[in-house]
Amino acid sequence: MQAKQNDRLTNTAGRRGGSPVLVTAAALFIVAGIAWLLLGPDDAPPEEPATMVVPQTPDPTPPRVAEPVAPDIPERPVPAEPEPATGEADDEPAPEPEPPAEPEEPPLSLDNSDPVVRDALAPYAARGLPAQLLGHSNLLERGVAAMDAVRRGVVPTKVFNLPKPRGDFRVHEVDGRTVIDPMSYRRYDGVVDAIVATPVEPLATAFQDYRSLLETAYGALGYAPNKVDNALVAALDRIIALPVPEGDIEVMKVEAIYAYVDEDLEGLKPLDKQLLRTGPDNLRRLQDHARELRRALLEP
Repeated sequence: MQAKQNDRLTNTAGRRGGSPVLVTAAALFIVAGIAWLLLGPDDAPPEEPATMVVPQTPDPTPPRVAEPVAPDIPERPVPAEPEPATGEADDEPAPEPEPPAEPEEPPLSLDNSDPVVRDALAPYAARGLPAQLLGHSNLLERGVAAMDAVRRGVVPTKVFNLPKPRGDFRVHEVDGRTVIDPMSYRRYDGVVDAIVATPVEPLATAFQDYRSLLETAYGALGYAPNKVDNALVAALDRIIALPVPEGDIEVMKVEAIYAYVDEDLEGLKPLDKQLLRTGPDNLRRLQDHARELRRALLEP
């Protein structure tokens, strides 16, 4: 889904308190967790990964998942500059000389962001994020690439190149039908727990604080840089809009993989089908968290 040009997150000046590096790392954790969550199991067919430089040509077949249009996100109010004090110049004491300015650290950029992001990610790694993530370079760029893959309905298999969930995809027989074993869903519980435990308010703030870096990373994929906010909202909308099937989900063996018997399910985008493999409960939890993040972005 490509959000409309006017359905964009608004840029704002200024910065609020807190640790912006930490909240940016938390935002990356969400994207990395979803990327790991969506890695196809051994029986899943290979899908084209999102590239780091050139975006893939959109699939000419429209996805079957409804794609809601994201509303505009209001700008964060900018505090007014204080009025200068008035008075006679002769009545004012002579200003004291200012102390020498301390050398400033270089501004955070894509080129120097990896070390600080790795340090800030340490608490989240302890909560379940695969340690292999920290060994990658270009962490913010990879996060944006994974977000774009989610937007397009592509499984971001090689963006982070992380291990697949432990355990095998399992099926069992119910009344002569082959259905997904609910135990298969349990493989995803840990990473879903970690994702939904991450607060959304700092993530919404982080987007505004570091929009310029994210725009640069998005532009490197071949898109207009100022459309990165459209991609974020569209990625959330894709997750939210996916219908949650109830009851047993019937599958059938097709050569070396399992396919959904229901043609509507099998016709979904690869990412949507992989989300279904997390199970109804985990999918609802992810959708609830995506709604909370969307709300935080819409109501700064």
